[in-house]
Amino acid sequence: MRRKEINKHCDLCEYQKKDFKTGSYCGITNEVPYFEKGCNTINLGRTFKNKIKQVNLEYYRLLDKKRNVLIRAFLLPSFGLVILFLNFLTYKFYYTPAPPKHIANNISFLPIATMFILGTILILQGVFPFISYHHNKGIIYKKKSDLDDFCKLYEVEYEVELKENKGFFMYKTGIKNVKLKKNKMSNINFNNF
Repeated sequence: MRRKEINKHCDLCEYQKKDFKTGSYCGITNEVPYFEKGCNTINLGRTFKNKIKQVNLEYYRLLDKKRNVLIRAFLLPSFGLVILFLNFLTYKFYYTPAPPKHIANNISFLPIATMFILGTILILQGVFPFISYHHNKGIIYKKKSDLDDFCKLYEVEYEVELKENKGFFMYKTGIKNVKLKKNKMSNINFNNF
């Protein structure tokens, strides 16, 4: 296994120790760990449980945002395009450029410019959160997939108990509790809970 993949295992182990010179090393062997598939002496504790909470919280909050982001990505650009179309029609049929001598008549261009800016802002307000959501979705799904693969490798199952927040500006979902179960054949230690 490559060092980067080994570090993913060690970062969740309670035996991990860190040193500025050598980096992370095993607290049992006092050496830099090396293994092919999985560590035989891994000890999963609070660090592992906190990682499960963090990854699942990000995952469920992303699912909460999905509906709002999709509605926003459809409605706001639609309103923006309607405003831009109306702005185009207004410009085409009603705007007449004033001669240079009549500076006071140039103020009529202000509503057209305002409508253009408003339409553009509405489009951007719908598109940018969708792009951000799509980018975060890839990252969070990868984290969740890596965590689930790690649990399958060590034959550990987890159950996340969700809680609903009722605040207006708060996220709807939170993590209430995480329950860990291991397979009877698994040799994983659960400590420090």
